Amino acid sequence: MDGAGADYREVFEAATGPAAEGAGARDAEGWIRAVLEGAPAPVRWFLRAGWRFVLGLRLGPVSSPRHVLGWPIVAREPDVVRLATDSPLVSAELVLRVRPAAISLTTSVTFTRRAARLLWAAALPLHRLSVPRLLRRAVAASPASPASPTP
Repeated sequence: MDGAGADYREVFEAATGPAAEGAGARDAEGWIRAVLEGAPAPVRWFLRAGWRFVLGLRLGPVSSPRHVLGWPIVAREPDVVRLATDSPLVSAELVLRVRPAAISLTTSVTFTRRAARLLWAAALPLHRLSVPRLLRRAVAASPASPASPTP
């Protein structure tokens, strides 16, 4: 899945500021790990429960270096990482891109069954609320963030 023919596709962005660039800056995999794995434990549990038990996504082990909160890493470069998985209902993809002074996270979902459209419609308001918050939280927790205390 490359997101091009998805039934749902949305891009969320968060400013990182120029301090997040240069030596010691996070690469795309570091950012997606900060966004998903850096969330508070109850949020991580809620995300995994929704992905697995509502959408039926096939997730891998949380502790695997080839997965991010269970999502398989299917492609990685310094400035982009792509996670993808599927279920009997949907194919889903998360793509995080590092841009100058910003990160963006694209969510793409392709429905493979009619019921998936209804499930996604129910999940969408929460998705649109939580993704920007997770991005902003990761930026705020970044060592290079102006909001982070300096040593």
